[in-house]
Amino acid sequence: MAHPQRPPAATPFTWMVVWVAMSTGWLVGFTDGDSALFIKSFRDKFFPEIQVGLGLGNPQDRFFTGIQPFCTFHRTEVPLYLALPHLTAAGGALTAAHLSHRRGRKPSVRLGCCMFVAGKLLLVFAAGVAQVWAARACTGFAVGLLHQAPLLEVLELVPFDKRGALACCQNLGRALGFACAALLSYGLALEERSWQWRLVPIFGIWPALLTVLLLLWLPETPSSLLQRGKLAEARIALQRLRGMLHNTEQEYGEILKASRLFSTSRTQLQALKQQREAQLALAAGLGLVTVASATGGALLTAAGFPVFYALGYGRLKGYTMSMVMIACGCVLGGVLAVLFADSLGRRKGTTLGCLLSSTCYVAVALIIKLVYFDAGGARQLPNSWAWAVGALISLACGFDFAANTLLWVFSFEVQPLPTRSLATGSITAWHSLMTFGWSLATLPLLCQLRGWGLFLLFTAASMATAAAAWWFMLPTCNIPLDQLDTLWAKHWFWCRYCCSAAAAGNPSISSSSSSSSSSSKAVHQGLGQ
Repeated sequence: MAHPQRPPAATPFTWMVVWVAMSTGWLVGFTDGDSALFIKSFRDKFFPEIQVGLGLGNPQDRFFTGIQPFCTFHRTEVPLYLALPHLTAAGGALTAAHLSHRRGRKPSVRLGCCMFVAGKLLLVFAAGVAQVWAARACTGFAVGLLHQAPLLEVLELVPFDKRGALACCQNLGRALGFACAALLSYGLALEERSWQWRLVPIFGIWPALLTVLLLLWLPETPSSLLQRGKLAEARIALQRLRGMLHNTEQEYGEILKASRLFSTSRTQLQALKQQREAQLALAAGLGLVTVASATGGALLTAAGFPVFYALGYGRLKGYTMSMVMIACGCVLGGVLAVLFADSLGRRKGTTLGCLLSSTCYVAVALIIKLVYFDAGGARQLPNSWAWAVGALISLACGFDFAANTLLWVFSFEVQPLPTRSLATGSITAWHSLMTFGWSLATLPLLCQLRGWGLFLLFTAASMATAAAAWWFMLPTCNIPLDQLDTLWAKHWFWCRYCCSAAAAGNPSISSSSSSSSSSSKAVHQGLGQ
């Protein structure tokens, strides 16, 4: 498909938008890697009943406690502490869906950063366990806001030929934030002091403050301005973003046409009911994130400690070492997603990443089943096998992270402008709820499935995600954002539910659609003049 629209060049504003996305992704990743619960001084102050010592499922400990390998953390506080931000993130995502539609993308990002700072400050000055739970809930709400609006800014502002790579930078920032939190916790766990756990939330504040300052110079997206009827401001903002020497009339006309697709609708729900392509885009996004939520990359942040400890990484460093190794894999996955998002494509990249991660998960399951549970009884793994399993888990998380990054970008970019805020907020909220449920279930499943069974479950989820990506994702590379809605009628599966396909079999609808298309072209030509 040939597109006469020439991709605009990257300007300083483009890189500023990418920096904001990476910074907000860093905040999300820093929350994912928050391991203050496993710093002794923090645990002794707020959760003294949780003992990290004997009875965590190591083969050496089961002779004293009777607890089987991988059966750990029977108290509900640990999984709930780790999963709570995912629950409140759903509320933040739905708030972002409304706010980014009514007020623009920048207020959502600003509110998310402020909520993040509030949550971290609440944790820093926490004097009781109630403040700790409130801080986790507040931070999770901020994560929901920061998942949605910054990625919309990148998708709507960057040149379309670099859209995939630059949009993946948000998740690369998330991986870097996760790595920073893991390394900080690992260093703090080496020498315990009563106050040092407060350094973890303090360190996460400065990127949020810097992002709020950058938003003062960053203009609102032209798509959001046109959607709210601010035509003059949108034209000025687009010219400012693309540079004074770039002709923005064609791009402005495309965005204006996209913003007026559902001119008779007053709400996003009405717009969603009027346009079949918007319904297909939302269904595709919800379906893909449903199968991808169980692939294991995010869930291993909760199950990492008992897995690594049971495999012989020691009581003191089991959790922090697992977080560092998983973080290294996520950084690798984020880099791979950025490098291959536009060259390999979202569909092929997601499929390949899921297949590679499933291969690693199978290898881990086989080692645990055949080597760790040798002759029916668990035994301590030799160092070489333990490090091999750790490396395989790290690689699996990396490939999983890359695949989910590309899938996430696709789920956002295919949403049409009139329903983009509602659809992306709903997808983020649904993914957060799914992750919350899986996070609560991961530790019990790890015990019931004896470790290796859980990794086979991750394998099945990765294979299902690979199949869904290969069969149901659209080729979106090097196509302007506001022209992606035309691709549904050309897909082998989605075409049977698309309005264009129905019109092809009905001459009256086809003629009506042709006249509508002619009038749209006339309007576009008038805008170009």
